[in-house]
Amino acid sequence: MIKALVSLASNQNFADQDSLRAIVEALNDFRNAVVDSLNDLTLREQADQEDFEERVDQLDAEYAEFQRAINNLNYDLTAVLDKIEETVNFRNTREEDRKTYVAQLELENTTYAEETEIFTDLKNEYLRELAVSEQGLSLVQNTDFSNINV
Repeated sequence: MIKALVSLASNQNFADQDSLRAIVEALNDFRNAVVDSLNDLTLREQADQEDFEERVDQLDAEYAEFQRAINNLNYDLTAVLDKIEETVNFRNTREEDRKTYVAQLELENTTYAEETEIFTDLKNEYLRELAVSEQGLSLVQNTDFSNINV
């Protein structure tokens, strides 16, 4: 495009070649600025691409670390849940044992109370019969019965 303008300007045969030179220099400066800008953009794009790839690598590493942390926490959570379940089962077993022991204790207490009542009744009957026997003995040992010969 610049060459076309230069050839067009040369064919026009301008009286003032300085104007033509100024136009050519301005166009060359513009072309150089565009080329420099494209070069800068290319370099910036390469730097941005490198930064992007570094960031992707960094994010991949962070993601991998995050996944390891999640896996560790899931493992710990599973272990804790298993321990909770084991503890609940142990507590339930102990509760059933306690209920069994309470029932046994109540049975023993009931049995003891019944046996104590039987013992008390037997003792009272024995004491009553002992009193009757002592009265009978005292009656037999009375002087009125000592003279009887059989």
